[in-house]
Amino acid sequence: MNKLYAFSIYVILILFLILYFTLSFHSRLAGDDFYYLWLKNTYGSWDGMLYQYKQWSGRWSAHFVGCKLISLWNNPFFLPALNFLSLGLLYFSLKSGLEKIIIALKISLDKFLIPVFTLLLITTFFFVSYSIGETWFWYIIILTYLWSIIAFILLLSLSLSPENNILTYILIVLCASFIGGASESYALIFLFVL
Repeated sequence: MNKLYAFSIYVILILFLILYFTLSFHSRLAGDDFYYLWLKNTYGSWDGMLYQYKQWSGRWSAHFVGCKLISLWNNPFFLPALNFLSLGLLYFSLKSGLEKIIIALKISLDKFLIPVFTLLLITTFFFVSYSIGETWFWYIIILTYLWSIIAFILLLSLSLSPENNILTYILIVLCASFIGGASESYALIFLFVL
């Protein structure tokens, strides 16, 4: 029974990765991406971020990263690479957070299962959205929403770290700054959670 269970989990994970791989090569630039392209071409990355901040948006960190990344949009592998970077960041932050929680709660668990559980959480995160349109929304608008979630998970993981050094504090400040400057609504939600 355990072999059948493990086999079914691996099949689910492989199917998810195939789906994600396929979607990443068929994704498209969103409306925000074309706005980043206009900001980058008109003002440059830094001044584009300042223009956006002064006009109407407090999402300065997401706009700056968007303006920096959008200069690669002509490369046919830009969107797949960005999507896999996001998946990798999500995987790393969740895995790190799960390890810290398991250590804090003193749960005995095989180290091999943590990556499997992490991938299952990511798969669930992708499929258990409000609707397919919501999944696409999360999938495409990654700089403001998904990367804010990743930064928050990483922030929690760093906060639970037993060894705190100057690098840990710098990373906590960078994560908190990105969250606050990427999505105002998520920043409020994360403050309430903290």
